Amino acid sequence: METAKVSTKYQIVVPKKVRDMMGIEKEDILLFKIEDSGVKLEKFDELLKKHVGTVKLKKGFKVLRREFNEEMAQEAVK
Repeated sequence: METAKVSTKYQIVVPKKVRDMMGIEKEDILLFKIEDSGVKLEKFDELLKKHVGTVKLKKGFKVLRREFNEEMAQEAVK
């Protein structure tokens, strides 16, 4: 079992053991899936891999991810 402390800004640091196990890297997007039994942590990339080919994109994935990250950063500043 791993633990993380919530900061005064409600931020947490994902424990190294969890980062290594899940292959989490800097700038990765994580999903917190709320379930009856608790919360499940999943990498956004893993969710996308499950749905590859189900939707036709006008832009490449890397471009879409960069744009998404930029929008999220702007929202965080507000």
